[in-house]
Parts: sequence; structure tokens; C-alpha cells
Amino acid sequence: MGYYGNVRTDRLIRWNVQRTDGPAAPAVPLGDLKAQVRLTLAEIAEDDLIEQMGLAAEEAVEAELGAALLTQSWKLRLDAFPCWELRLPRPSVGKTGPSLSSVEQVAYVDPDGVTRVLDPATYDVDSSSRPGAVRPGYGLVWPTTRDVPNAVTVAYVVGRATADEVPAMVRAAIRLVVGDLYENRERSAAEAVRALDMYERMMGEHRCVYEFNYR
Repeated sequence: MGYYGNVRTDRLIRWNVQRTDGPAAPAVPLGDLKAQVRLTLAEIAEDDLIEQMGLAAEEAVEAELGAALLTQSWKLRLDAFPCWELRLPRPSVGKTGPSLSSVEQVAYVDPDGVTRVLDPATYDVDSSSRPGAVRPGYGLVWPTTRDVPNAVTVAYVVGRATADEVPAMVRAAIRLVVGDLYENRERSAAEAVRALDMYERMMGEHRCVYEFNYR
């Protein structure tokens, strides 16, 4: 049992999530990608192409894992607050370290149609669970919202601070995907990810399997 708008119900709350910024650098540098396709640093004719393949590979790997590699900002929007916790999609990749870097803001539209920002002292941030979560503080509940789309917005930051903190297996997967794309230029990055010989071992170990249903 949960809430949809301000009415108690069994219906799921509609939600969407969007990346708003970052990451500032790739998880696998160009030099490593060139080595993967057997090009020297001096061979620069295809640098732009390889960089684009690297970005496509990282996006495909992130989508497959449901996790964020390097530091990036996201916004989760919901039509109402759930009954209790707000789990945040795209946790930081890896099983060590926090799954959530920070929660920047929790905002909502009150019953009068005014957008308000919650005082951080009124909610708790759980960065140890995977995925991370936001919950009302002890003895508190979420405020009532207006029954409008996207009445609640949570802005947060996830991802590892440096490429070295991204699991080696994930970085290896990105290099293999770029190697595949370089050799098979009509293949998409998503297809290349699934073509990995060690797909399940490389991806399954770091995949976020949480089902994001809010009630």
C-alpha cells in the first residue's frame, strides 16, 4: 500500500530519471583504447572515431549495468512521494565504496502549487545500500504534494571520482567493446556489449538488479 498523489492506493507512482551533467572524462583514456585496437599514440588519424566509440561503449555498459561509472548528476522525478524510501536509480558502479555521492536537493510541489525545497535535516541519505536511498528523518513523513505530474524532484550525484575506482573488469569490458566496434563498424555498442565472450562474468558481477517500483 502506498500513495499516488495524495490518495492511498496500490497503484505504482509514475517516475522518470535523467542525467543532467557529466561525467567530465572517460573511464578508459584514449591511449588505452588505441592500444586495444593496436594503434600507437603517434597514429592520430582515427582518434576522434575511437573517442566516439569509447563514449558509446561506456554508455552501453552503463545502461547494461544500470550503474554510473564516473561522477555524474541525475534528477529523479516522481508524481508523488512514496510511502517510505526513495531508492535512487543508477548507483555508483562497484561493490565497494558508497553507491551515492550526495543528494543535492529534494523539491516538491505543495497542495497550493508552490514548489518547495525540503530542509536536508528532515530526511536521511543512505549511501551504503545499493542503490542509495533517501528516507524521511526519524519520526517524520514525506509532505503532501499536489496531484500533478513530476510533483517530486530529487537531484543527486553518483559515480566514482577517478577512473582507477571503476572496477577493472568493467574497464576491460569497455576496451573489448571498442575493439569489437573498431573491427565491426556496422555493429552498435549495445550489440557489442552482448557479444562479449565473458559477458555474464564481466557484467553480472556489477549489475544493479534492483527493481525501481515506487508506491
